[in-house]
Amino acid sequence: MVTGVVLRAFAVHPLFRERQDVKEAGALVSAYIFKRDVYPDRQDKKHWTQFVYPFCYTDLISVLYSLSLLGCSPLQPDIEKGLQWLIDGQLESGSWDLKITAGRDRETLQLYLDLAICKLFKQFSLN
Repeated sequence: MVTGVVLRAFAVHPLFRERQDVKEAGALVSAYIFKRDVYPDRQDKKHWTQFVYPFCYTDLISVLYSLSLLGCSPLQPDIEKGLQWLIDGQLESGSWDLKITAGRDRETLQLYLDLAICKLFKQFSLN
C-alpha cells in the first residue's frame, strides 16, 4: 500500500517518472495487483477494489494510473488483469458500479472515479 502511495507522487512528476528506481518500484507494485498486502489491515485482496477519492490508499484505479504514467505496458499480465477487471465491470451506461468506502456524496465520487478510469485507459491508449 505505502509503495503505491509514494509511487503515485513520483509518477505524476515528469522528471522523477523517468528514473530507473521509480520504474523498478512500479514493476514491484504491479506484481502485487489483486494480491494480499503485507500490512495487517490490508491482508484481504478486496482492498484492491474498494475505492476512495481523492486517492489516499493504493487501489486498482490509483495504481493502474500511476503505472500508465510510468509507461508500463497494458499487456503486462498483472496490469492486463487489472484492466480487464475494469472492462468487465463497465456498465452499459459507460459508468462503473464501484464500492466506494469513504465520502458523503457518493454520486459525485463515482463521477470522479469514472473520470479517473477513463484517464487511465487513455494513458494506456485503450480508448
